[in-house]
Order: sequence, then C-alpha cells, then structure tokens
Amino acid sequence: SGNFELKHRVTHDLSFPGKVSGESINSRVKKGNLEPCMFSFVLSRIVHYIVALRAKYPDKRIWIRKEDIKSAFRRLHMNAITAFRSAVRVRLDGIWYILISLRMPFGGAPCPSEFAVAADLMADTINDLLADTDWDHNNIHSDKIHTIPDPVPLNDDIPFAQARDMSVYIPLEKHGKTDVYVDDLITIGHDDEDNLDRITKAPMTVIDAVGNAMLHG
Repeated sequence: SGNFELKHRVTHDLSFPGKVSGESINSRVKKGNLEPCMFSFVLSRIVHYIVALRAKYPDKRIWIRKEDIKSAFRRLHMNAITAFRSAVRVRLDGIWYILISLRMPFGGAPCPSEFAVAADLMADTINDLLADTDWDHNNIHSDKIHTIPDPVPLNDDIPFAQARDMSVYIPLEKHGKTDVYVDDLITIGHDDEDNLDRITKAPMTVIDAVGNAMLHG
C-alpha cells in the first residue's frame, strides 16, 4: 500500500570508529578481495521474463513465488580470527562485557558479499534442478514441503493481459526459472504439466540441503 512500517532489527555497527585508533572494523576490510555483490536490475529481469512467457503462452497461467531467506544470514559462521576482531565492548549495569559474533552480523562490510555467494549458489542450483528432466520431484524433495502454503491464484474471470513485442530476446525455460535479489529467491513458471509442483519443491529442497550443509558441515 506504500505505507512505511516500523521494523526492529539488530544491527552491529562495525563502521563506528574506535576511540583510540580512530578506525573501524569495516574501514580495515580488504574490499577488493570480496566477490562483487550484484543485486541490481532484478525486477527488470523478472518483468521481462514474465512478458516473454506471456507472449509464448498467451492462455497459460503464470505462477510466481518468493522464498525469503534472510534468516539464513545468521547461520553463516565467521572465521574465528574475524569474529575476535569484530568483538565489541559494552557496559551493562556498570560491568564491562566483550561481545563476540560467531556468525555474520548485520553491519559488517564483507557480509553482503559473502551471503550473496551463498544465495547465488542456491539460485543456480535451483535452476539446475528445475532443468533436470531426471529429477523425480514426486519422491526426491525436502521433507518440509508440507509447510509451504497452497498457491493463491487470481480469479478465473480475470482475463490474461496480452504481451507486446520486446526489443530484446529472452530465453525461456520449460520448467521455470529462479532469480535472486540478495536474500530473496523469486521463481517463475507457466502453468503446464507439473511446473507448479516443480517450482514449489525445487527452492525448498535446495534451501533445505544448503541449510543443513551450513549447520552440520
């Protein structure tokens, strides 16, 4: 609706300068060694893909779903040395404490890039799984599939809008496609054969697999 909603989120300010050194944790990060964090133009890519789908399938329903994996951010462990160097001193009730983050904190300069590597890996793996014709999605999937809410389609009496010609060629995938925006995985597919089941199960299956690898690996 365009209204702003207040939201509480803990942020570890690693850009705050030290009292003695005058430097912050983030100011000492070698940003040139980080993987580029690319998150632009996702909405444009998604809209173009939807228009291309509509042009090819003018009478098919188009399904869109989104997995928000922001909570997974807190499951990525920090290197022990980095965790020690990111410690912060706080005073509570007159007593000084040292707080050490064992997992990537919101506010650390390297964290978006490091998390994007994991998110990109998940998106690429989901796309590989969707395109794999040997994947038996009826039997090989996460055991948490039952937690996914049922899809909510628009009313059948709403006519499909017709796509206009585009000046660019958009390659389409037969069984759906996933794009990623930092911590959001967006999957799109047209309603044909078992596509809805595939685009429902593939993201959850990959997220579950990667999440367990992070937890136990």
